Amino acid sequence: NDNTSIYDTTTCSEPIHFHKKVETKPTKLMVSFKTPVAPYASVDLIHHTSQQSFDNGTLRNNKLPEITQDSLMVIRNIGLNNHNECFYSELSSNDKLKISVILYEPQKKKESSSKSAHLRFYTLTTLKKLKHVNLVRCLGYVRTSPERYLLVTEHHLHNLYDHIKTLSNDESIYSELLMYVEQIVSALSYLELSNIIHHDLTLPNCLLYVDNHQSTIKISDYASLDDKYDIRYHTVGEQKLAIRYLPTEAVIKDDWSLQTNSYMFGTLLWEMFNFAQKIPWSNLNDEELFLLFEKWTLEGINTNEITLGFERPQLCTDRLFALIERCLSSTNSDRPSFREISLCLNETPLF
Repeated sequence: NDNTSIYDTTTCSEPIHFHKKVETKPTKLMVSFKTPVAPYASVDLIHHTSQQSFDNGTLRNNKLPEITQDSLMVIRNIGLNNHNECFYSELSSNDKLKISVILYEPQKKKESSSKSAHLRFYTLTTLKKLKHVNLVRCLGYVRTSPERYLLVTEHHLHNLYDHIKTLSNDESIYSELLMYVEQIVSALSYLELSNIIHHDLTLPNCLLYVDNHQSTIKISDYASLDDKYDIRYHTVGEQKLAIRYLPTEAVIKDDWSLQTNSYMFGTLLWEMFNFAQKIPWSNLNDEELFLLFEKWTLEGINTNEITLGFERPQLCTDRLFALIERCLSSTNSDRPSFREISLCLNETPLF
């Protein structure tokens, strides 16, 4: 494999220079759900409770390079409390730089009840397709045993959810928010053209990279594995879903489409312009909201009922809120495509 592409940092996170060498050797510690990974533990010490395996041929067919264990250092399992295996780690490059990465299991391709031909974001099927400056890159995979593999994907400790909370709630930050919106729309337009559904388009999955005062958003998909954001998810069957940010048909019928991305984008805009201080349907708990979605599935739903859960943000302009409302439409055909949204942004400012 040509490893130069793996360690190219020109479009990924800020490289971390480690001038001080760690004197102590990594602790010989087996990872379990009760014991966190010791700082700088080796990959070969990761003990997996899941028996899921991935065919080496599938990985080769997706042209994913294999990354050696000795180039990775595991820092901690960020999904420990919820029995997830998602390891914040560092990848060493040939020029002694260290890149922040996440090690986690590829998602199995799930058959949707809608029998959709669309692909899911970051399954093995889609990995080789994703090449966009505003999407995190899968750098390859690491073998943890003869039967087990973990993906090695770009990561950053900062994201829009945490950053938005620090901003002043006034019009002075419109230009900054617009920059983030344009980058997110660019990534989602690319996914739309690639026929890929994200499934979890929320602020914690929008990683924020800053290099030489230049901010770049990169969309990821592993916030649901992070203990820090567990409160945002509700278990539906075997899935953890951000039900407050999803349309009814996705939650109840497992019916996903490209217009699901549009709905989630509407909820993302709404939360962004509330500076991550409010959540949709704040008057209902998760169980009550799920029951409401079930009722709508049986009795029908209209857009006016949906928007009751999304009170207009204080700094939201008429045009911006009109876009949010259209994204939250009760039927797929009424939701705008990202081609339309992109044209809207280019033709007339939303702010």
